[in-house]
Amino acid sequence: MKIAFIGPESSGKTTLSEILAHKYVAELIPEYSRIYLDQIQTNYVFEDLEFIAKGHFNSIINSKENKLVIIDTDLISMQVWSEYKYRKCCDFIKDNILTQQIDIYFLCKPDFPWMEDNLRENPNDRDELFDFFIQVLNEYKIDYKIVEGTLTNRTQFCESYINEYLNNEKS
Repeated sequence: MKIAFIGPESSGKTTLSEILAHKYVAELIPEYSRIYLDQIQTNYVFEDLEFIAKGHFNSIINSKENKLVIIDTDLISMQVWSEYKYRKCCDFIKDNILTQQIDIYFLCKPDFPWMEDNLRENPNDRDELFDFFIQVLNEYKIDYKIVEGTLTNRTQFCESYINEYLNNEKS
């Protein structure tokens, strides 16, 4: 089972991914763009996004079968960011969104204060980006759950939904 956390910057994706991966002893796939950007140590350009997307996609499709996998962002996040920042998106991202085979999407709402970080770059348009995520998810007809509120509320909501899904899989 694959679970992806998506949403605007500073909306709790990494925190929730790490908490839930630890709780469920799940495989955690970190946000590949952070790994890549830490390595290049310079500003990225549009062409870097396809390389980042391929790296992240390979991590997702090569994850262990029959194991719970928690994914910190996915190709939907890549499409949203690419179209928002550059007004275009490479074919690789669009062509592979549905092949990731994500079972549950949690869309994190940016309903708490922005947390500065050396890789984040857009503190002012998080609500606009959140709406853009909804638009893209709906275009692909992908079911998703909105995660909002305090960290405790978010964690409990996700645990409840994951537990229900796991119980239904066993039946």
